[in-house]
Amino acid sequence: MRHFLASVAALAALSLCASVARAETLTYGYDELGRLVGAVSDRGPAATTTTIYLYDKADNRSVVFVAKADATKRPVFTFFEPSRGHFYTLGFLEGHNAGMDAAGPTFYLYTSGGSGRYALYRCYDAAGGNHFVTASSNCEGQTVEGILGYSAASNAAGLTELHRCFRASDTDHLVTANMAECTNYGYAYVQSLGFVP
Repeated sequence: MRHFLASVAALAALSLCASVARAETLTYGYDELGRLVGAVSDRGPAATTTTIYLYDKADNRSVVFVAKADATKRPVFTFFEPSRGHFYTLGFLEGHNAGMDAAGPTFYLYTSGGSGRYALYRCYDAAGGNHFVTASSNCEGQTVEGILGYSAASNAAGLTELHRCFRASDTDHLVTANMAECTNYGYAYVQSLGFVP
């Protein structure tokens, strides 16, 4: 009888492991050369891990980014394509499937609002043909694509200020925690987007 109960317990454990394994979805992205550029392990919105691979000119893997979403924060991925500018998304595959090159996860946003937090929106400017991020709920008169996440209105330990800059020559919007990116690449400062984890 003990062996029977042990067998039943073992089968139950295997069944539980199998159901956990089935709950994970793995998705891969490859570039036109067949190189792995991204892998997404999805166990739900609060348990997603994205790994991004970048390559140098000699086809050597040069950089690996790992970004994890949890119940309080999620990564915003940055993509770039010279004719379309910067693109910001919560899903690596959205940018990859649009044919853009990943620049890695750039920053994290809170998953929910609350006291001292406000929403950041992804917007589309049809005239300029590009996307941007703003705290304006009407996207400054442009097309609202949705809320990316939330930032804090004031600084605190462990937070970084997020900046939005603009380059008129190619109507490109840059969102960065590093102001040197704005000044070194000819962008003009637009606004602070608050403080992010």
